[in-house]
Amino acid sequence: MLTRLTHADIEMVRRWRTLPEIVQFMLYREPITPEMQEKWYASLDPDRDLFFIIRYGGVPVGLSDMKRIDWDARTCVGGIFVIPECWNSDIPLRATFCASDYSFFECGLNATLSTVRKDNHRAVRFNLAIGYHILNAEDETSLTYEMRLDKIDYDRATKRLRDYLSKVSENAR
Repeated sequence: MLTRLTHADIEMVRRWRTLPEIVQFMLYREPITPEMQEKWYASLDPDRDLFFIIRYGGVPVGLSDMKRIDWDARTCVGGIFVIPECWNSDIPLRATFCASDYSFFECGLNATLSTVRKDNHRAVRFNLAIGYHILNAEDETSLTYEMRLDKIDYDRATKRLRDYLSKVSENAR
């Protein structure tokens, strides 16, 4: 389940975001102080920056975002991270489906953009599996991949994964 980020959540998010296990995969790797987190939160535009706490069984386990929404181009920049205890579970996939379904089907966006460190092999594989395309694959000098997920590719790529999650959910009952 995704719930909108509130001011009460920002210290928890800062603690997660500064965990060595998580920060190693982030573009911004410098320490984040509580004051920096406050300034960041105050800078968010509620019409263009949507941040969600990922909850599993009611427990907060990560953050998903749709930021820099361009309502004219019908795009946003998306991202997700979950706490390390959830890495080897289906929680990231389920949260990504919730956020992507919301952006494509509720908000009417056509594409999500993402920047992923090339050394974050898990995130690169994950993004490719749900339909993202690498835009700058030929650029060997960049430390990051610029990626794009179009709604049509998301629909096509995630059908099999949705069927799998549905079966897993049915078997868990």
